[in-house]
Amino acid sequence: MILILIGTMLSAGSTCLYAQRAQIGLKGGVNFSFLHTQDAANRKMLPGFNNGFFARIPLIKKWSFQPEIYYTTKGADITYHTAFTDGTTRYKFSYIEMPLILVAHIRPYFNIQAGTYVAFLLDSEVKTRSGVPLFVYPESINTRDFNRIDAGMILGTGFDIGAFGIGVRYSYGFIKVGKERNFSGSVSRFPDAGNSGISTYIAYSFN
Repeated sequence: MILILIGTMLSAGSTCLYAQRAQIGLKGGVNFSFLHTQDAANRKMLPGFNNGFFARIPLIKKWSFQPEIYYTTKGADITYHTAFTDGTTRYKFSYIEMPLILVAHIRPYFNIQAGTYVAFLLDSEVKTRSGVPLFVYPESINTRDFNRIDAGMILGTGFDIGAFGIGVRYSYGFIKVGKERNFSGSVSRFPDAGNSGISTYIAYSFN
């Protein structure tokens, strides 16, 4: 009797584990990024892309935890009218980003996502059309002048159909992209701004 009871419990546990097993897959999509700042006269979104891996781990009914890691591009076109530069500057950044997402499965095919991310700057490219010779890109600034770490929040929604998923997210960075620098005795940041943007994705789960 005891052996039968143990066998029944193991069978039920295996069935439950199989039904709620973790998923691993690929995801990628298009970004529309910008830099949130109050110093710019004008800002324009910069298109880019993201691609990488994700895992979805069931927690309790209708909730799951989704860690991810992917390569992503960010940046913006910003127009300045300041004492240091007068013109439009294009910032392009490449990051390895690691979001930690909590997923609420509202309906069988529909979910809402919220979480945080940490990102590590890999590379940067800065181009400008400046009318002020005092401060000219890219000679005056390079990757060392940007913060290597970025972090922020993520909000989004998604649809899952079988092994495929699609979604859209909004991200808001809490850390300023530019480091403080001394220009002619004045301390400033270029850019004095944080990353933000909207990203879309398509995902495929292997199991």
